[in-house]
Amino acid sequence: MEALRKKRERMRKDYAEKQAAYGLSELELKTSWATKSGIYSDENMQNLTIDCNLYQESDNRHIYFLHIHKAGGTSFCAAARANYYFANFEEDCNAAYQGQCCGGDSIEAHAEFAEKTPYKFVANEWPMYDTMDSQRYRYVVQLRQSSDRYKSHYKVDKFVLQKRIPTFNQTFDEWLGLQPDNFSMRMICGERCLKRPKFQLTRDDFNYTIARLKRFDNIVFLEDYERSYSRFASEVGWEAKPAPTNTFLTKTAKQAGKMISDTNSTNIVPSSYTALDDAIYDYAKNGMAVDPGANADAVWSAKHKKSLEQYFDPGAAGRQLDCVTACCHKCSFIFLWGEYMNKLLASDPSPGKRG
Repeated sequence: MEALRKKRERMRKDYAEKQAAYGLSELELKTSWATKSGIYSDENMQNLTIDCNLYQESDNRHIYFLHIHKAGGTSFCAAARANYYFANFEEDCNAAYQGQCCGGDSIEAHAEFAEKTPYKFVANEWPMYDTMDSQRYRYVVQLRQSSDRYKSHYKVDKFVLQKRIPTFNQTFDEWLGLQPDNFSMRMICGERCLKRPKFQLTRDDFNYTIARLKRFDNIVFLEDYERSYSRFASEVGWEAKPAPTNTFLTKTAKQAGKMISDTNSTNIVPSSYTALDDAIYDYAKNGMAVDPGANADAVWSAKHKKSLEQYFDPGAAGRQLDCVTACCHKCSFIFLWGEYMNKLLASDPSPGKRG
Protein backbone atom coordinates (compact mmCIF):
# COMPACT_ATOMS: atom_id res chain seq x y z
CA MET A 1 0.00 0.00 0.00
CA GLU A 2 2.86 2.38 0.77
CA ALA A 3 4.44 1.72 -2.62
CA LEU A 4 1.11 2.38 -4.33
CA ARG A 5 0.68 5.66 -2.41
CA LYS A 6 4.16 6.81 -3.45
CA LYS A 7 3.47 5.88 -7.07
CA ARG A 8 0.31 7.99 -7.09
CA GLU A 9 2.14 10.91 -5.51
CA ARG A 10 4.83 10.71 -8.21
CA MET A 11 2.15 10.66 -10.90
CA ARG A 12 0.39 13.70 -9.42
CA LYS A 13 3.68 15.57 -9.10
CA ASP A 14 4.59 14.73 -12.68
CA TYR A 15 1.13 15.89 -13.78
CA ALA A 16 1.62 19.24 -12.03
CA GLU A 17 5.11 19.70 -13.47
CA LYS A 18 3.89 19.11 -17.02
CA GLN A 19 0.98 21.47 -16.41
CA ALA A 20 3.44 24.22 -15.44
CA ALA A 21 6.05 23.41 -18.07
CA TYR A 22 3.64 23.56 -20.98
CA GLY A 23 1.41 26.32 -19.60
CA LEU A 24 -1.69 24.15 -19.65
CA SER A 25 -4.74 24.35 -17.48
CA GLU A 26 -5.77 21.13 -15.76
CA LEU A 27 -8.61 20.69 -18.27
CA GLU A 28 -6.29 21.30 -21.22
CA LEU A 29 -3.76 18.83 -19.87
CA LYS A 30 -6.39 16.14 -19.44
CA THR A 31 -7.71 16.61 -22.97
CA SER A 32 -4.51 17.59 -24.72
CA TRP A 33 -4.21 14.49 -26.87
CA ALA A 34 -6.33 15.94 -29.67
CA THR A 35 -3.88 17.98 -31.73
CA LYS A 36 -6.42 20.31 -33.28
CA SER A 37 -5.22 23.23 -31.14
CA GLY A 38 -1.80 22.99 -32.83
CA ILE A 39 0.20 23.94 -29.73
CA TYR A 40 1.37 20.42 -28.91
CA SER A 41 4.40 19.27 -30.87
CA ASP A 42 5.12 15.59 -31.51
CA GLU A 43 8.15 15.90 -29.24
CA ASN A 44 6.13 17.36 -26.37
CA MET A 45 3.42 14.74 -26.81
CA GLN A 46 6.04 11.98 -26.71
CA ASN A 47 7.73 13.44 -23.62
CA LEU A 48 4.43 13.75 -21.78
CA THR A 49 3.50 10.18 -22.61
CA ILE A 50 6.87 8.64 -21.76
CA ASP A 51 7.27 10.56 -18.51
CA CYS A 52 3.80 9.70 -17.24
CA ASN A 53 4.00 6.08 -18.33
CA LEU A 54 7.09 5.62 -16.15
CA TYR A 55 4.71 5.58 -13.21
CA GLN A 56 2.24 3.02 -14.48
CA GLU A 57 1.83 -0.37 -12.86
CA SER A 58 4.30 -3.18 -13.54
CA ASP A 59 1.85 -4.66 -16.05
CA ASN A 60 2.72 -2.11 -18.69
CA ARG A 61 0.14 -3.20 -21.25
CA HIS A 62 -2.38 -0.74 -22.62
CA ILE A 63 -5.82 -1.13 -21.07
CA TYR A 64 -8.23 -2.09 -23.86
CA PHE A 65 -11.76 -1.32 -22.70
CA LEU A 66 -14.60 -2.78 -24.76
CA HIS A 67 -17.31 -0.15 -24.36
CA ILE A 68 -20.70 -1.83 -24.74
CA HIS A 69 -23.15 1.00 -25.30
CA LYS A 70 -25.20 1.94 -22.20
CA ALA A 71 -23.33 -0.43 -19.92
CA GLY A 72 -21.42 2.23 -17.98
CA GLY A 73 -18.47 2.85 -20.28
CA THR A 74 -18.50 6.64 -19.89
CA SER A 75 -17.96 6.26 -16.14
CA PHE A 76 -15.03 3.97 -16.87
CA CYS A 77 -13.52 6.65 -19.09
CA ALA A 78 -13.91 9.14 -16.24
CA ALA A 79 -12.16 6.68 -13.94
CA ALA A 80 -9.23 6.46 -16.37
CA ARG A 81 -8.91 10.25 -16.28
CA ALA A 82 -9.13 10.34 -12.48
CA ASN A 83 -6.32 7.79 -12.32
CA TYR A 84 -4.04 9.72 -14.70
CA TYR A 85 -4.34 7.25 -17.56
CA PHE A 86 -4.16 9.28 -20.74
CA ALA A 87 -6.87 8.60 -23.29
CA ASN A 88 -8.86 10.28 -26.03
CA PHE A 89 -11.12 12.03 -23.53
CA GLU A 90 -12.74 14.17 -26.21
CA GLU A 91 -14.22 11.02 -27.76
CA ASP A 92 -15.26 9.20 -24.59
CA CYS A 93 -11.85 7.47 -24.54
CA ASN A 94 -12.48 5.78 -27.90
CA ALA A 95 -9.04 5.37 -29.45
CA ALA A 96 -10.42 5.63 -32.98
CA TYR A 97 -13.34 7.88 -33.90
CA GLN A 98 -15.93 5.96 -35.93
CA GLY A 99 -13.72 2.91 -36.11
CA GLN A 100 -12.45 -0.15 -34.31
CA CYS A 101 -9.40 -0.36 -32.11
CA CYS A 102 -6.54 -1.02 -32.59
CA GLY A 103 -5.02 -0.29 -35.98
CA GLY A 104 -6.32 -3.25 -37.96
CA ASP A 105 -7.29 -6.91 -37.73
CA SER A 106 -3.83 -8.42 -37.27
CA ILE A 107 -1.22 -8.84 -34.54
CA GLU A 108 1.13 -6.66 -36.57
CA ALA A 109 -1.40 -3.82 -36.76
CA HIS A 110 -2.17 -4.07 -33.05
CA ALA A 111 1.54 -4.03 -32.22
CA GLU A 112 2.17 -0.96 -34.37
CA PHE A 113 -0.79 0.84 -32.80
CA ALA A 114 0.44 0.02 -29.29
CA GLU A 115 3.89 1.36 -30.12
CA LYS A 116 2.70 4.64 -31.64
CA THR A 117 -0.41 5.64 -29.69
CA PRO A 118 -0.01 8.25 -26.93
CA TYR A 119 -2.93 6.65 -25.06
CA LYS A 120 -2.52 4.29 -22.13
CA PHE A 121 -6.27 3.60 -21.95
CA VAL A 122 -7.92 2.73 -25.27
CA ALA A 123 -11.67 2.24 -25.49
CA ASN A 124 -13.52 0.61 -28.36
CA GLU A 125 -17.26 1.23 -28.78
CA TRP A 126 -17.48 -0.90 -31.92
CA PRO A 127 -17.59 -4.68 -32.42
CA MET A 128 -14.13 -6.10 -31.80
CA TYR A 129 -11.66 -7.22 -34.42
CA ASP A 130 -11.07 -10.97 -34.44
CA THR A 131 -7.49 -10.29 -33.34
CA MET A 132 -6.74 -10.14 -29.61
CA ASP A 133 -3.20 -9.19 -28.58
CA SER A 134 -2.89 -10.10 -24.90
CA GLN A 135 0.83 -9.37 -24.93
CA ARG A 136 0.27 -5.63 -25.45
CA TYR A 137 -3.29 -5.08 -24.20
CA ARG A 138 -5.09 -5.80 -20.96
CA TYR A 139 -8.66 -6.58 -21.99
CA VAL A 140 -11.48 -5.20 -19.84
CA VAL A 141 -15.24 -5.13 -20.41
CA GLN A 142 -18.19 -3.93 -18.36
CA LEU A 143 -21.42 -5.92 -18.66
CA ARG A 144 -25.00 -4.98 -17.85
CA GLN A 145 -28.23 -6.98 -17.67
CA SER A 146 -29.32 -7.18 -21.29
CA SER A 147 -32.96 -6.08 -20.99
CA ASP A 148 -32.00 -3.03 -18.88
CA ARG A 149 -29.31 -2.13 -21.40
CA TYR A 150 -31.83 -2.16 -24.27
CA LYS A 151 -34.26 0.03 -22.30
CA SER A 152 -31.54 2.51 -21.40
CA HIS A 153 -30.30 2.52 -24.98
CA TYR A 154 -33.79 3.36 -26.23
CA LYS A 155 -34.21 6.23 -23.79
CA VAL A 156 -30.97 7.86 -24.86
CA ASP A 157 -31.61 7.29 -28.58
CA LYS A 158 -35.09 8.74 -28.30
CA PHE A 159 -33.88 11.70 -26.25
CA VAL A 160 -31.21 12.55 -28.83
CA LEU A 161 -33.57 12.09 -31.77
CA GLN A 162 -36.32 14.18 -30.20
CA LYS A 163 -33.83 16.99 -29.80
CA ARG A 164 -33.10 16.77 -33.53
CA ILE A 165 -36.60 15.95 -34.75
CA PRO A 166 -39.26 17.24 -32.30
CA THR A 167 -42.00 15.21 -34.02
CA PHE A 168 -40.10 11.93 -33.64
CA ASN A 169 -42.24 9.46 -31.70
CA GLN A 170 -40.88 5.97 -32.29
CA THR A 171 -42.17 3.56 -29.66
CA PHE A 172 -39.92 1.16 -27.81
CA ASP A 173 -41.27 -1.81 -29.75
CA GLU A 174 -40.70 -0.05 -33.08
CA TRP A 175 -37.17 0.90 -32.09
CA LEU A 176 -36.37 -2.59 -30.78
CA GLY A 177 -37.54 -4.09 -34.06
CA LEU A 178 -34.60 -2.35 -35.77
CA GLN A 179 -31.99 -3.33 -33.19
CA PRO A 180 -29.58 -6.27 -33.26
CA ASP A 181 -30.49 -9.13 -30.97
CA ASN A 182 -28.04 -10.04 -28.18
CA PHE A 183 -26.12 -6.80 -28.61
CA SER A 184 -23.47 -7.50 -25.95
CA MET A 185 -22.58 -10.88 -27.40
CA ARG A 186 -22.24 -9.37 -30.87
CA MET A 187 -19.85 -6.73 -29.50
CA ILE A 188 -17.61 -9.35 -27.85
CA CYS A 189 -17.88 -11.79 -30.76
CA GLY A 190 -16.92 -8.98 -33.14
CA GLU A 191 -16.33 -9.39 -36.86
CA ARG A 192 -17.63 -12.95 -36.91
CA CYS A 193 -21.07 -11.93 -35.65
CA LEU A 194 -21.20 -8.39 -37.02
CA LYS A 195 -23.39 -9.20 -40.01
CA ARG A 196 -24.99 -12.42 -38.81
CA PRO A 197 -28.72 -11.94 -39.49
CA LYS A 198 -30.99 -11.18 -36.56
CA PHE A 199 -31.93 -14.22 -34.45
CA GLN A 200 -29.52 -16.36 -36.48
CA LEU A 201 -26.45 -16.40 -34.26
CA THR A 202 -25.25 -20.00 -34.06
CA ARG A 203 -24.20 -22.21 -31.21
CA ASP A 204 -20.68 -22.07 -32.63
CA ASP A 205 -20.84 -18.26 -32.51
CA PHE A 206 -21.94 -18.50 -28.89
CA ASN A 207 -19.14 -20.88 -27.91
CA TYR A 208 -16.65 -18.70 -29.78
CA THR A 209 -17.81 -15.66 -27.76
CA ILE A 210 -17.48 -17.53 -24.47
CA ALA A 211 -13.92 -18.51 -25.45
CA ARG A 212 -13.11 -14.87 -26.27
CA LEU A 213 -14.56 -13.68 -22.98
CA LYS A 214 -12.21 -16.04 -21.14
CA ARG A 215 -9.31 -14.09 -22.65
CA PHE A 216 -10.43 -10.87 -20.93
CA ASP A 217 -8.33 -9.93 -17.92
CA ASN A 218 -11.17 -8.20 -16.06
CA ILE A 219 -14.95 -8.18 -16.25
CA VAL A 220 -16.85 -5.48 -14.35
CA PHE A 221 -20.61 -5.69 -13.76
CA LEU A 222 -22.79 -2.59 -13.63
CA GLU A 223 -25.16 -4.27 -11.16
CA ASP A 224 -22.20 -5.14 -8.90
CA TYR A 225 -20.06 -2.17 -9.82
CA GLU A 226 -18.36 -1.26 -6.57
CA ARG A 227 -17.11 -4.76 -5.81
CA SER A 228 -16.16 -5.78 -9.35
CA TYR A 229 -14.59 -2.40 -10.14
CA SER A 230 -12.59 -2.52 -6.90
CA ARG A 231 -11.22 -5.93 -7.90
CA PHE A 232 -10.08 -4.50 -11.23
CA ALA A 233 -8.68 -1.34 -9.58
CA SER A 234 -6.61 -3.34 -7.14
CA GLU A 235 -4.97 -5.26 -9.98
CA VAL A 236 -3.95 -2.18 -12.00
CA GLY A 237 -3.22 0.25 -9.17
CA TRP A 238 -6.24 2.52 -9.64
CA GLU A 239 -8.12 4.18 -6.82
CA ALA A 240 -10.43 1.51 -5.43
CA LYS A 241 -13.58 3.59 -5.66
CA PRO A 242 -16.07 4.40 -8.41
CA ALA A 243 -15.26 7.24 -10.77
CA PRO A 244 -16.24 10.76 -9.68
CA THR A 245 -19.68 11.91 -10.75
CA ASN A 246 -19.80 13.59 -14.12
CA THR A 247 -22.22 16.45 -13.45
CA PHE A 248 -22.94 17.08 -17.13
CA LEU A 249 -23.82 13.47 -17.80
CA THR A 250 -25.89 13.27 -14.61
CA LYS A 251 -27.83 16.38 -15.61
CA THR A 252 -28.36 15.03 -19.13
CA ALA A 253 -29.55 11.65 -17.83
CA LYS A 254 -32.02 13.29 -15.43
CA GLN A 255 -33.31 15.54 -18.18
CA ALA A 256 -33.71 12.58 -20.51
CA GLY A 257 -35.57 10.59 -17.88
CA LYS A 258 -37.88 13.51 -17.17
CA MET A 259 -38.66 14.27 -20.81
CA ILE A 260 -39.13 10.75 -22.10
CA SER A 261 -42.31 8.80 -21.53
CA ASP A 262 -43.25 5.76 -23.55
CA THR A 263 -46.89 5.10 -22.80
CA ASN A 264 -47.44 3.44 -26.18
CA SER A 265 -45.02 0.60 -25.53
CA THR A 266 -44.95 -2.42 -23.26
CA ASN A 267 -41.17 -1.95 -22.74
CA ILE A 268 -40.78 -5.69 -22.52
CA VAL A 269 -37.71 -7.14 -24.21
CA PRO A 270 -38.47 -10.60 -25.70
CA SER A 271 -36.13 -13.36 -24.56
CA SER A 272 -34.93 -13.90 -28.14
CA TYR A 273 -33.15 -10.53 -27.85
CA THR A 274 -31.43 -11.37 -24.57
CA ALA A 275 -31.08 -15.16 -24.21
CA LEU A 276 -27.43 -15.33 -25.27
CA ASP A 277 -26.49 -12.10 -23.50
CA ASP A 278 -28.12 -13.35 -20.29
CA ALA A 279 -26.28 -16.67 -20.40
CA ILE A 280 -22.95 -14.91 -21.01
CA TYR A 281 -23.58 -12.45 -18.17
CA ASP A 282 -24.53 -15.23 -15.77
CA TYR A 283 -21.51 -17.32 -16.67
CA ALA A 284 -19.15 -14.34 -16.30
CA LYS A 285 -20.60 -13.22 -12.96
CA ASN A 286 -21.41 -16.49 -11.26
CA GLY A 287 -18.87 -18.71 -13.00
CA MET A 288 -15.70 -16.97 -14.18
CA ALA A 289 -15.67 -14.39 -11.36
CA VAL A 290 -15.77 -17.22 -8.81
CA ASP A 291 -13.70 -19.81 -10.66
CA PRO A 292 -11.98 -18.84 -13.95
CA GLY A 293 -12.09 -22.48 -15.02
CA ALA A 294 -15.77 -22.97 -14.22
CA ASN A 295 -17.81 -25.09 -16.61
CA ALA A 296 -20.61 -23.05 -18.15
CA ASP A 297 -23.14 -25.89 -18.11
CA ALA A 298 -22.64 -26.23 -14.38
CA VAL A 299 -23.34 -22.52 -13.85
CA TRP A 300 -26.41 -22.02 -16.00
CA SER A 301 -29.81 -22.55 -14.49
CA ALA A 302 -32.46 -24.69 -16.14
CA LYS A 303 -34.08 -21.42 -17.28
CA HIS A 304 -30.93 -20.32 -19.12
CA LYS A 305 -30.49 -23.72 -20.73
CA LYS A 306 -34.10 -23.69 -21.92
CA SER A 307 -33.71 -20.17 -23.33
CA LEU A 308 -30.59 -21.24 -25.22
CA GLU A 309 -32.32 -24.28 -26.67
CA GLN A 310 -35.25 -22.13 -27.78
CA TYR A 311 -32.97 -19.57 -29.40
CA PHE A 312 -31.05 -22.16 -31.38
CA ASP A 313 -34.22 -23.99 -32.46
CA PRO A 314 -34.91 -22.82 -36.05
CA GLY A 315 -38.54 -23.75 -35.63
CA ALA A 316 -39.17 -21.61 -32.55
CA ALA A 317 -42.37 -19.58 -32.69
CA GLY A 318 -42.18 -15.87 -33.40
CA ARG A 319 -38.75 -15.93 -35.01
CA GLN A 320 -37.93 -13.58 -37.90
CA LEU A 321 -35.77 -15.93 -39.93
CA ASP A 322 -36.23 -13.78 -43.04
CA CYS A 323 -33.89 -11.08 -41.68
CA VAL A 324 -30.88 -10.23 -43.81
CA THR A 325 -28.85 -8.14 -41.33
CA ALA A 326 -28.23 -8.00 -37.58
CA CYS A 327 -30.98 -5.34 -37.38
CA CYS A 328 -33.23 -7.38 -39.70
CA HIS A 329 -33.13 -4.75 -42.42
CA LYS A 330 -31.87 -1.20 -41.89
CA CYS A 331 -30.59 -0.41 -38.41
CA SER A 332 -32.24 2.28 -36.32
CA PHE A 333 -30.21 5.11 -34.84
CA ILE A 334 -27.91 3.31 -32.32
CA PHE A 335 -25.71 6.40 -32.35
CA LEU A 336 -22.85 5.92 -34.83
CA TRP A 337 -23.01 2.12 -34.56
CA GLY A 338 -26.21 2.03 -36.60
CA GLU A 339 -24.73 4.32 -39.24
CA TYR A 340 -21.69 2.05 -39.39
CA MET A 341 -23.84 -1.06 -39.87
CA ASN A 342 -25.90 0.62 -42.58
CA LYS A 343 -22.79 1.74 -44.47
CA LEU A 344 -21.30 -1.74 -44.13
CA LEU A 345 -24.45 -3.30 -45.54
CA ALA A 346 -24.46 -0.81 -48.43
CA SER A 347 -20.86 -1.63 -49.31
CA ASP A 348 -21.25 -5.40 -48.91
CA PRO A 349 -24.90 -6.53 -49.02
CA SER A 350 -24.14 -10.22 -48.60
CA PRO A 351 -25.26 -11.28 -45.08
CA GLY A 352 -23.64 -13.85 -42.88
CA LYS A 353 -25.15 -17.31 -43.07
CA ARG A 354 -26.49 -19.40 -40.28
CA GLY A 355 -25.14 -22.88 -40.09
